[in-house]
Amino acid sequence: MLEDIEKQHPGVYFTAANLGTAYELSGDDKSALKWILEGIKRNPESHMFTEWLHARILETKIKLKEDPRWLEHNTITGADFSRLRDPKYAFQTRQRLVDAKDLHASLEAQLNVRMLFVKPRDPIVAQLLYEFAMVEAHWGALEPAVELLKMSGLYGYPKAKIDPLKKEWQRTIKLGGITQSSMPWVLVVGFFTGSIFAFRWFIRRIDS
Repeated sequence: MLEDIEKQHPGVYFTAANLGTAYELSGDDKSALKWILEGIKRNPESHMFTEWLHARILETKIKLKEDPRWLEHNTITGADFSRLRDPKYAFQTRQRLVDAKDLHASLEAQLNVRMLFVKPRDPIVAQLLYEFAMVEAHWGALEPAVELLKMSGLYGYPKAKIDPLKKEWQRTIKLGGITQSSMPWVLVVGFFTGSIFAFRWFIRRIDS
């Protein structure tokens, strides 16, 4: 249906974006990437400037099929996490320069949608949650970063990499106490979890 719409009304952003999603859900990541990139071309501000990350996710999925160990030496976002505290740090994406705040927003937006459809275990969501935890730890607060690490583990991120970092952050939290700035992001983590359960409940109601 979407392919027919594209033939009849070529050049519409929403058609390209939906074709990208439809192809990904059907398992054709290369075609999905083609249409997500076309969507960005048609609307450079697509998905509130976060569609660049969708493209990176698809590129990662393709690379993992070629090399299952690709994520052991690479990240999905391409960010330099050691520089996130630098207020001048930003890196180029397919849509614009992205700083720590923009990266946080992009990860949140993409995970909000992806976690509704992708069940544990999944290496892409596990990696995204880990990278979100790193951004939150550097730019936000440690308490929600620890919770994001735990969720990353549920999706299959290696325990050996999570545990030392989690212990370090928990020690820091005990020394400094719970920060007020962390509380909104505790709610964000709760929203992720609640959204997943609500969506699955809704699907079960439809099926019945």
